[in-house]
Amino acid sequence: MNMKTTLVSVLEKLEIELYKALQYTDQNSHEYILRIKDEITFIVLCSKVLEFYRLFNDENYLSRIYLLILLHIYYKTDDQIKKMGEKLKNENIKDIYLCYLSENPENFINELSGLLYSQTEEKSKVKSLLAIIYSYCILNKYFKANILFKKCNSYDMIGVLKDENLKILYNRTLAQLGLCAFRNGIYSDALLYLSPLCQLGTSKLKEYLSQSYNKDMEKSIFFDKEDK
Repeated sequence: MNMKTTLVSVLEKLEIELYKALQYTDQNSHEYILRIKDEITFIVLCSKVLEFYRLFNDENYLSRIYLLILLHIYYKTDDQIKKMGEKLKNENIKDIYLCYLSENPENFINELSGLLYSQTEEKSKVKSLLAIIYSYCILNKYFKANILFKKCNSYDMIGVLKDENLKILYNRTLAQLGLCAFRNGIYSDALLYLSPLCQLGTSKLKEYLSQSYNKDMEKSIFFDKEDK
């Protein structure tokens, strides 16, 4: 494995560890606040690796790095993204796409959508498209989100890939599309997207959106806190 491949692999492993740290840390603790701040540190690190690849005119891995950045941005509101962009400005981020964050988050998503769709392999392409659609919904850009969702045919691809995390992201994206349609007064589309999910029942819906919890895991976290 050469140095360039190793750098991206290290970033991907760091992102997984950061996700785990956020997932298993008590959200009301000081430790969780520290881990949230690590998101900025991680994106800054990603930007430095992006500079490295551009230094050697090697764009093969850029899309993989931008996808890692997108995974820490797509679910945030317009104001939250702008605040993140301001923090990145203070870190002297030079990346042309990341500079959009503090000014116009929608431009950032627009630019990434073309890059990620054309340069990523199939699984990453589905993940990035769903994240971009989700982000458009949070930014209340329903028509953009709806058009992209209908174009991507993501459910057929997910069926082939058999990836549970992608299915969860797909279900959450459906929910966001329905909510965004409702906010924009397009009630027929809201019904179209939300009705299949609501018919599942509360417990099944939580499972489909991965909002249920593991009692054994909760018990383990409780005892860990008691030990501390």
